[in-house]
Amino acid sequence: MKKYILALWAFCCLGWVAHLQAQQQPLFTNFFQNEFAFNPAMAGVHPEMEIRALMRRQWVNVPGSPASQVLTGVGRIAGAPFGVGAIAYNDMAAKLQRTGGSVAGAYRLEVLDSSATLAVGASVGFFQWRLRSGVFVENESDDLLASAQNGLWVPEVNIGAHFEMRNGLFAGIAVPQFVRQSAAFDREDPEMGRAVFVPHYHFLAGIRKFVGPDQSLCFEPTVLVKMVEGAPVQFDAGLRVIFNDKLWAGAIWRRQDAVAAMLGYRLDERFDLSYSYDYTLSDLRGTSAGSHELSIGYRFVQVKDSDQDGVPDKDDLCPDQWGPEENNGCPREAIADLGDTDGDGVPNDQDKCPDEPGPKQFDGCPWKDRDGDGIHDMQDACADLWGVASNAGCPRDDIDRDAIVGAADKCPDQPGTLATQGCPNIDSDGDGIIDGLDRCPNQPGRIANEGCPIAAVASLPEDIMKILELAERKVFFDVDSDEIKPDAYEYLDKLAEVLIAHPDWKLRLTGHADATGPEDYNIELSKRRAEVVLFYLLNRGVPRHQIMAEYYGESQPIAPNDNPRLRYLNRRVEMHFVIDNQTFGTKNHLGEREYYRNNR
Repeated sequence: MKKYILALWAFCCLGWVAHLQAQQQPLFTNFFQNEFAFNPAMAGVHPEMEIRALMRRQWVNVPGSPASQVLTGVGRIAGAPFGVGAIAYNDMAAKLQRTGGSVAGAYRLEVLDSSATLAVGASVGFFQWRLRSGVFVENESDDLLASAQNGLWVPEVNIGAHFEMRNGLFAGIAVPQFVRQSAAFDREDPEMGRAVFVPHYHFLAGIRKFVGPDQSLCFEPTVLVKMVEGAPVQFDAGLRVIFNDKLWAGAIWRRQDAVAAMLGYRLDERFDLSYSYDYTLSDLRGTSAGSHELSIGYRFVQVKDSDQDGVPDKDDLCPDQWGPEENNGCPREAIADLGDTDGDGVPNDQDKCPDEPGPKQFDGCPWKDRDGDGIHDMQDACADLWGVASNAGCPRDDIDRDAIVGAADKCPDQPGTLATQGCPNIDSDGDGIIDGLDRCPNQPGRIANEGCPIAAVASLPEDIMKILELAERKVFFDVDSDEIKPDAYEYLDKLAEVLIAHPDWKLRLTGHADATGPEDYNIELSKRRAEVVLFYLLNRGVPRHQIMAEYYGESQPIAPNDNPRLRYLNRRVEMHFVIDNQTFGTKNHLGEREYYRNNR
C-alpha cells in the first residue's frame, strides 16, 4: 500500500499517469521558430543544414514546475526531395524526468501545378522515463522507487504532414506518440505505477502575408490546435510581424492558460535568436512569475562576398568592387552611376523595385500576379485571392474588397480582417467581441453566449444535481486516511464529465476531518483529502481553473465526534458547483446528521 501511495503521488505531480487524459507533450510558445520540434515533416524545409537549441522554464517560482531543453538538427539531401533530421530532448516536471531522442525523414513534392508543396515525414526513437535526478527517496529499499530511479526506456513513433502554397497559406498536422505505448515501473505488478503514452494531435494553420511596396513587412497569423484523448481541446492563436526578414515581434493567446510576447532577431544569414515570455492567466498567476523561452538557431549557409566588403553578393549592387553597406556595397564615387540600377528606364527615386527591371506603368516592378487573375499585384486589392478587374482584383461577391468572401465574411458590406471574420474591429460595449459578431452589441456579454449577458441561473437540472449528490455521498474516508474508496470512482468520473461539458462552471471542494488527533494535524489531513479529490478530477481531464479547494480540519463537524458510529461523517469532502458567483449544492451540511444517517 505504501508503494502504491508513493508512486501515485509522484506520477500525479507530473501528469503522466495511466488514463491521465491530459497533454503529455512539452509546451512551447515560439513554435514559429521550432517547426521541426512539432512536426517531423518539417525536416529539410530549408536547403541548408540547421541546428537549433530551445530552452523553456515554465511557471517560474512554482515548485516542481516544468522545464524543457530541446536540440534539433535538420538538413536536405542535395539533389533529392528528401530531408533528414534528429532531435534530443529533456523534460522535467515535479518528480519525473523524460529524456530521449529520435531521427526523422521527410519527403517533399510539388502539387497543384507547382503552386504548392506537400511534405510527409516520420520519426522513430526512444525516451527514458524516470524519477528526476536529485529527488530524495526516504525508503531506498522500496523496489518500485528503485525501479523508478533506474528508469524505463520507451519506444516512440511520430508522424506528420505539411502543406504550403505559394501565396503563403500553410497547414500541417502532426501526431506525436502515434503508436500508443504503456510502461510500468513495477514489472511484477504492471498496474502498479503504470503509465499510458497516448497519441496527440497537433493541427497548425496560418498564412504569410507580405505587404508594402518592397514586400519588406510580413504578417504571419497562426493557429495551433492541440488535441489528446479525453482532454479539452487547447489552441494557441498568434500573430508574428516580420521586418525585412530580420526582426520579428509577436504575441500569442493560449486558451485558459497564458498570453505571450515574442521577440526575435536574425543577426546574419546564419545566426538567429528569439525569446518569449508567457504571462499566466490560470489560477497559478498569483504564484507563478511567468514562463521564459529562448531559442537559438544556426544555419550552415555559404554566404558569397566576392569583394569582401561585408555585403553578400546577392545584396551587393557592386559585387566586384569594395563599398560600404550604406551604399549597397558600391564605392562612394559610384553613387552618381546608380541613377537607374536595374536599367529599366525608371529612375531609382521613382522605382519601387530598383533591383528588378519592370515597366513604368508598374512603377518599375516586374510582372507579379500571385493569385493568377491577370491583375498586377500592385493594382490588385486582393492580391492573394483570384478576382476580376471590375472589382479591383477582388472576387465579384467581395463587395467590401477585404479579401474575405462567402460565409467567412460576417460583415460583407464593411471591410474587415481575417482575424475579425471580415468585420471592422469595433467593440461598442467593450466585452471583447466585435459588433459584427456580437448578438448584443450594446450590452457586455460573454463569448460563450454570442456577446450577450448570461441570465442568472435559478436552478440546475435534476440529473446533474443527482450526479453531484452521489459523488459527494461516496467521498468519506477511513481514520487518518486520505485515500478515495473505489466505490466512489464511478460517480467522480461522471462529475468530471459534467465539468468538462460546462467549461464556465467551477467546483468548490472543502475537506474536513473528525476530532481524532491534534488540530494542526487534522488541518493538514483535511487539505490532503480535498487535494486527492482535486487530483482525481484533474486526471479525468477537468481543467485546473475549474476546481477550487478549501480545507477546515475538525472545525465544521456535522456529527458528534464523541459518537464512534457517526464520527465518520466528519471525515468527508463536500462539493458545490459555482456558476456566475452562485453556489449550488445538494445539502447544507451543517446540522444535517439525519440526512447522512438515512442515506449513508
